[in-house]
Amino acid sequence: MSLYNMLNGFSPVAGAILGMLKLGPDSFGRFRDAFLRDDEEGGGLRAVVLTRCGGDNKEEYKDIIDSLIKHKLFIKTYDDNFDNTYCYFEFNIDENQLDEVKNTVKLASEMGARDLIVRNYNMKEATDRSISALADAMASDRIQKDKNLN
Repeated sequence: MSLYNMLNGFSPVAGAILGMLKLGPDSFGRFRDAFLRDDEEGGGLRAVVLTRCGGDNKEEYKDIIDSLIKHKLFIKTYDDNFDNTYCYFEFNIDENQLDEVKNTVKLASEMGARDLIVRNYNMKEATDRSISALADAMASDRIQKDKNLN
C-alpha cells in the first residue's frame, strides 16, 4: 500500500468508478484513488482517477497514458499543481450510469457524506489534512503518555 493510501485511504466509490470505466487499478500504472469531481466549467460530475504517473514519471508510463487517452470516456489529463508526480485522469460518466451516479451523490449529500465521494481538492489540501491529522495524533499520544507518567 502506498503512503498516499495509508494516509488518505480510498474513496468509497473508487471500485465503482473503475468498474464503470471497465478498467482495473493496473490499467493506470501507479493508481492511487478514484472519485467524483464537480466540473468547474459547468459540465456536471466527472470521474477522476488519481495516479502517481505525472511529472518525471510520465516517460516511464507513456504506453499506459497513451492507452488511457484513447478511452471512449476520456476527457483530459493533468498534473497536480502542488506535486506534479500526481496525475489526474478525468472521464465522463457513462450515460447509462449517470442517473445512478447522481442518485448516489444525492444520497451521500443527505447523509452528510458528499465530501467522501465528490472531491474538489488538490494534493496540497490532501497533504495539509494529513499533516494536521498526524500532528493531532502525535499530540494526543503525548498527552496520554504524560497522563501515564503521573
